[in-house]
Amino acid sequence: MLIGEIEDQVVLLVWAQISSPYFELTNNFISNYQPYKDIFFGMLHPFMTNQPITWFFFSTLMTLFGLSFYNIFIFLTLLMNLAVSYLYFKRFKYGIVYSVIFSFSSYFWIQVGRHVVEQQLWIFPLYMIILTTSKFSNVKKSLLSGFYIAMTTLISNYYGYFLLLFSAVYYFSEILITYAYSRKVNLRMAGVLIGTYTTAFILIVLALYPYIRENFIIKGERDSAVSMRLTRPYEDFFTFSSRPWYLILPPIKNPIFGNLTSNVIEKLRNTGYFLYDDYFPAEHSGNFIGNTIIVGSALLWIISAKKFTKDESIKIYTELTTLILVFLLMMPPFFTISGFEIYTPGYLLYKLFPMFRTTARMGIIVIFLSISIFARLIQKTYDTQPELSFIKKHFKSLLFTVMIVTLAETYIPVEINKIDKAPEVYTYLKQNSDEGAKFAVYPLDQSDQAFFWLPEHERLLINPILYFTEDFDSESFTESLPSPEGLQALSDIGGSYLIVYKSAPENDVEFFNSRSEVMLVTEFEDTLLFEVQK
Repeated sequence: MLIGEIEDQVVLLVWAQISSPYFELTNNFISNYQPYKDIFFGMLHPFMTNQPITWFFFSTLMTLFGLSFYNIFIFLTLLMNLAVSYLYFKRFKYGIVYSVIFSFSSYFWIQVGRHVVEQQLWIFPLYMIILTTSKFSNVKKSLLSGFYIAMTTLISNYYGYFLLLFSAVYYFSEILITYAYSRKVNLRMAGVLIGTYTTAFILIVLALYPYIRENFIIKGERDSAVSMRLTRPYEDFFTFSSRPWYLILPPIKNPIFGNLTSNVIEKLRNTGYFLYDDYFPAEHSGNFIGNTIIVGSALLWIISAKKFTKDESIKIYTELTTLILVFLLMMPPFFTISGFEIYTPGYLLYKLFPMFRTTARMGIIVIFLSISIFARLIQKTYDTQPELSFIKKHFKSLLFTVMIVTLAETYIPVEINKIDKAPEVYTYLKQNSDEGAKFAVYPLDQSDQAFFWLPEHERLLINPILYFTEDFDSESFTESLPSPEGLQALSDIGGSYLIVYKSAPENDVEFFNSRSEVMLVTEFEDTLLFEVQK
């Protein structure tokens, strides 16, 4: 059994079945095939990658413990998220409730079984503990924060990037709010930020020097280095950014409220406005905070905001300002009103950091800060509102109810895959083809399946999904297959077989059946196997 769909994590799953200690592939044909060497490069050479801690961790442990370690790791991650977030939320009464809400947020559910690194939600509350611990001296906080950001970057480039942005926004917010209350500019915080950035930069460059050297100084020494896309298309910063309504729309796959979201999204799309048609459930569902938290925070703010002391006000307004600014960074580069383009901070991120397109993932910071603000508000209401005696009397029950309702709002079902038996086409391919035979799969969205069953068929897949070099692009190659030129390209590249899934467009299936360049060998329940005619 496998938790999640066979998607972005497929390299880890395959590596667990075809590797040996340490950093080696067991099959000579597989290990000598350039696309496989490129795809498994991170597992074979973890310290030459941009996330060496992650690649080393999975390369060794998936080899040692096999495929079952993947499911175990997901549960260990969940426990880590709960434990570390509790270390932050325990400052509030019944902090475990907030820890559970955070750990089972919509963001966590969209990452389970898809992105093993992005499941590491503990990174953010632990960093918040460092930022908010007053016992650290300025120098110690700078060094510790910089070290933490550097280590996070070696685990996840995205999360390291987010922490760099978060640090700047948080300290700016703290300076701004402190000035509003005391009329003094706290330059100490600016110094801490500069020290943090300097420490992080030095450590990141030193740790990633092998990667930098391989890809930017002596690039070309590898037989066929995978092309590097350090810039993303401008359009991606619209598609993978956030929108204000994503914060209040429950996940579209939520069993209770999903249909409501689906209807709202459809009505928005029908307006024709260009920012209404980019809802991408696999990313944007994770921006949902929980309407119970939002509405509860608004009501509690009205009740208790005036009761905050100066220090408490600085803390909560700093978090609120940080939340707002982080969300502005998540916005698309611009939006329009009556035809006029209004640019957002998201445009600045595109210009400065074009390699990080999925800014919607900063939603985990927005969720964390929202829960923290809610916890401060409900704690203050509990402490300072004697006229609301029912809150104290039923505090535990109220919090438990909030937790249950929020978990119901944010839940997204996780797919469980049974992987005990390979599809017949791959068993047949192994039994009836030469060991070094090359094959392609059509359409491209089935390529992950073909790659996942590599340990079964042990054949050479021409078009792994997302694989591209300077001379070859799987996506373009696969799109061209239902054409005479595409079939010629398949032959020229040495392809012996073509697997066509019956889920492909009917016209494309008919095309393959009608062409003399390929001959139907056999048919299975969901696939057709063609042999390329030389």
